[in-house]
Amino acid sequence: MANQDLQKELDELKADIRKMRADLSSMHGTLKDEIKKLAGNTGEEIAATAEHAKDALKSRVKYAKRQGREALGEVEGLVADHPVGSLAAAFGLGFVVAKLMNSNDR
Repeated sequence: MANQDLQKELDELKADIRKMRADLSSMHGTLKDEIKKLAGNTGEEIAATAEHAKDALKSRVKYAKRQGREALGEVEGLVADHPVGSLAAAFGLGFVVAKLMNSNDR
C-alpha cells in the first residue's frame, strides 16, 4: 500500500513538474514577445525623436541664414550710402586688429 501511495505521489509530482514546465515555457514566450515589442517601440520612439530634432535643426538653420542675409543686406546698404566712412572704419578696424596681434607676439 505504501508503495502504491508513493507511486501515486510520484506520478502527481511528475504531472506537476510537466505543468510547471509548460507554464514556464509559455511565460518565456510571452516575456520574449513583450521584450521584442518594447524594444521595437523604443526604437520607433528614438527614430521619431531624432526626426523631430532634425526638423527643428533645419528650421533653426534656415532662420540663421535668413538673419545673416538680412544683416549682410543692411551692411551693404550702409557701405553704399557711406563709402568713405566705411573705408575709414575698415582701415581703423584693421589697424586695431594688427596692433592686438602684434602685442600678443611680445
